[in-house]
Amino acid sequence: KIILPIVPFIILLIFFAEFLFKFWLGNGYNDLILIFFRILVIAYIINLFAIPAYNGLLGGGFSKEIIISTAISIIIMLLGIIFITSIKKNVSNLDPIILYAFMISINSTYLIYIFNKKVNTQ
Repeated sequence: KIILPIVPFIILLIFFAEFLFKFWLGNGYNDLILIFFRILVIAYIINLFAIPAYNGLLGGGFSKEIIISTAISIIIMLLGIIFITSIKKNVSNLDPIILYAFMISINSTYLIYIFNKKVNTQ
């Protein structure tokens, strides 16, 4: 419930990001920064919703699930790096950002899912 008021602010931040970057950095900034910012903000919104689940799991003594979520993150990053460097011919600047955002989103979704599963079974 505490997180919900922040979401409209973050959505506004996504829409007004171009204006804010021009105001903050001037006209000389790289346009990729705007794309990176928008991708990461969406991933961090999902991550924001996982914070109570993470704390609930940690406080409830479910440290094994937190270790599993960390292992999932590591596996996603390693497989993503292998995919980006070996399979893809042209690596763009956007690839690591998308990979990182994907990893955050999957990890956060897993934590929320496990937390709801543990809470509903007790």
